[in-house]
Amino acid sequence: MIYLVRHGQTEMNLQGRIQGQGDAPLTEAGRTLASKIGQKLTEDISNSKTCIFTSPLGRAAQTAAIIADTLHNAASVIEDERLAEVNLGEWDGLTIADIDQGWPNARTATPPGEWFFHAPNGESFESFRQRNAAFLRDLASNDAPIKVLVTHGISGRVLRGLHAGLGRQETVNLPVPNEAFFILSDDGSVREIAVT
Repeated sequence: MIYLVRHGQTEMNLQGRIQGQGDAPLTEAGRTLASKIGQKLTEDISNSKTCIFTSPLGRAAQTAAIIADTLHNAASVIEDERLAEVNLGEWDGLTIADIDQGWPNARTATPPGEWFFHAPNGESFESFRQRNAAFLRDLASNDAPIKVLVTHGISGRVLRGLHAGLGRQETVNLPVPNEAFFILSDDGSVREIAVT
């Protein structure tokens, strides 16, 4: 069983900045949400052996550490570069207004949901998808019955799309709810779990 979690709110989220591979610490609300997710996971997981895999970016690693501390069983935490958010090149850390001013029409010239993959000196969809797919292939050989993945908004979309066998357009337009995580079942289904 795979639980897919997005990091909690960060200071850059509050500023309306697109983080990409830039980083910022979690806000108090982000830390609280991570703790709530850990509590909800504890209800679901009980005492099963759990392994947490996280993006090495600080906001995800911080979320993973909070979740690990909240779980009742001893959970190991493993950082994996392949879970890092998409590299947005020159757009890392900018606001939408900054991007639109510096690169007029760059976001609107792409199909909906795809503009993230067209940043100058950024990462393409195919490259990003391939590294996420490689991670999932390797994850299949891990013998922990419960695997928690702590990632990001765009990487969470791509991981869900890969798991469910979705096409590119369906994948890039998947929702990214703030107060929820996803269960990726062995049958390829994906279920959203609200956290309140």
